[in-house]
Amino acid sequence: MGLRRSKTLKRVTVEAVSSIANLGCMFDLVGMAIPVFRDRVTISEKSREGLKIRVNRPGIPEGKLNVAYPVIESFRKLIEYNDMKVEVYIDKGVPSGVGLGSSGATAAATAVALNELFGTGLSIGDLIALAGEGERAVAGEAHYDNVSASILGGIVIVNPKNPREFFRTEPRSLEVVLFLSKGRGVTKTRSMRQVLPRGIDLSSTVYWNWTVSKFTRALIENDLKSLGEAISEGGIVEEVRAKYIKRYWEIKRAALESGALGFNISGAGPSMFAICKPGQGYRILLGIKRRINIEEYLELLVTSVDLHGARVLS
Repeated sequence: MGLRRSKTLKRVTVEAVSSIANLGCMFDLVGMAIPVFRDRVTISEKSREGLKIRVNRPGIPEGKLNVAYPVIESFRKLIEYNDMKVEVYIDKGVPSGVGLGSSGATAAATAVALNELFGTGLSIGDLIALAGEGERAVAGEAHYDNVSASILGGIVIVNPKNPREFFRTEPRSLEVVLFLSKGRGVTKTRSMRQVLPRGIDLSSTVYWNWTVSKFTRALIENDLKSLGEAISEGGIVEEVRAKYIKRYWEIKRAALESGALGFNISGAGPSMFAICKPGQGYRILLGIKRRINIEEYLELLVTSVDLHGARVLS
């Protein structure tokens, strides 16, 4: 490609929000941006030294072990800029290991910041692909659901084999109840992908195809009832991962009995989420608390869908 700079900047800060992936039946296909947590990535171009990556939170890898590193390396190769010298500072706001797209937020903000700093004018699809390289380093294979949501905002359906094909919606009439795990940094995406079966039977595949179709139609038509039903159908992924989440089926039943339209695992877990009509979130939250005592290990929050995506702050 070669570097063709349309602007000359020395320092850029980009913010990207947390996200929920999979949304039940849409494993590896969908991400939903939620403005509960944020990562801020500041990248400065330097005249000396090579690549330096620092993080403000203890326990998060720095340098070549950070998720930002493969994104930067992929960007450098893409623009054919072998002598690129940058310093990266990550203000880590998205908790890791709870199923809210922590690595995806960092990767998304890094890709957008690089594009802005060097003025390379990459397409949204290119940015999603770059950010996916960060996920590859963390999960063992590239997946684009979290990063696409953190970059674009809204709910994004993305082609798992070609991230330059995606479909974005802005669901304004939707509330999200988040069941945030207090046990931070326990579940890792790589290990929770490894527990999944490599294939499913034909009958299950046919039914899953139907549920995916139902989800997509409901999303386009803003049919929240059908969307919730599709979200609640997690298939074999939900069945397997639920074993690693304390009292999962009890919590799901309590949420649905309290009026939630749909419920499932957030990403690889152990956090969970429910969707509901606007203004119903806190009523559902109280209904869940009356039915089951989970506040010892879960924090319950009501939020919405973030519609802004990654934002350049400076």
